[in-house]
Amino acid sequence: MTGEGVVSPVQGAPDGPDLESLRLVVRLACRAPSARNSQPWSWGRAPDGDLLLRADGSRWRSESGLDRVNLLISCGFALHHAVVALAAFGWATTVHRFPDARDPWLSARLRARATAPRPIPLVEAVSIIRRRSDRRAYAPVPVTGHVLDELRHRARQAGAVVEVVAAEPRAALHHLVVESDTGPTRGAGAARSALRPLNTGSGLHAMAKRTWEDPGSGTAWVADRGRASLDGGSLLVLGAEQDDDESQLRVGEAGSAVLLAATGVRLASCALTDPLRVQGVPELLRTQVLRCTATPRLVLRVGWPPAGSASPARTSRRDLDLTTA
Repeated sequence: MTGEGVVSPVQGAPDGPDLESLRLVVRLACRAPSARNSQPWSWGRAPDGDLLLRADGSRWRSESGLDRVNLLISCGFALHHAVVALAAFGWATTVHRFPDARDPWLSARLRARATAPRPIPLVEAVSIIRRRSDRRAYAPVPVTGHVLDELRHRARQAGAVVEVVAAEPRAALHHLVVESDTGPTRGAGAARSALRPLNTGSGLHAMAKRTWEDPGSGTAWVADRGRASLDGGSLLVLGAEQDDDESQLRVGEAGSAVLLAATGVRLASCALTDPLRVQGVPELLRTQVLRCTATPRLVLRVGWPPAGSASPARTSRRDLDLTTA
């Protein structure tokens, strides 16, 4: 990796990981999920050895405000993955988010110092390798309250607000996902109509197939009420009180913490993005579904995988040389 001249050296920085160690860290960080599998990041090494994370606007399809949100959340996932990898290799990390006001694409600067490896980062690092985006209907066994409490705790530790979607608004949120999937450019009017009481007589429930690692469209599963009721998965919505660049980056970090913790206890999981890309939907979810003060920015789905089934295939990643600058 190169990065000379990108950021001025900081005097007195302790010796950090060597180049090959950082390449291993970046390789694990690049396993992070991202919106539409865009992998909108690049990595560099500053002259003083700090690891630099940049949001790569060239990997994104639009410069609209909401799209930048998902770009930064994606980078937050990669940032947390990198911190976990460094900790697993025995490095404690200090993270400076958006360290240069003149460069809004420089998302984080990571400074590592030697420390003793701890068990939790080792488990999380293994989870980086094991995690898959699983869009199937989950097993009928519900996720217990103490597991959900731990996932919420991880998200809050990372600086995000998190809500587990209760049964009553869950169907409306599912319907929002389907509405955005059938019309990605729909406005707030269509989103509001999706929140009207569902016609339960139709017996249809759906979860959008589009996830942060699958740019496809359509639905992952559409079932009658009997089958849909067998899915024991839970939905978590993450957001931030201050909806600025740093807060959006932290939402991604929190999402990574939740998914790795979920993987660590053998839960299946995936991240959903399309509902929150529709103009007006985050505010709508905040006021009429979640009824909290934070702006929702990320939906995570977790549940026990179907019994006796193989893990989903690993999502493709760009070559490491293309993600270092």
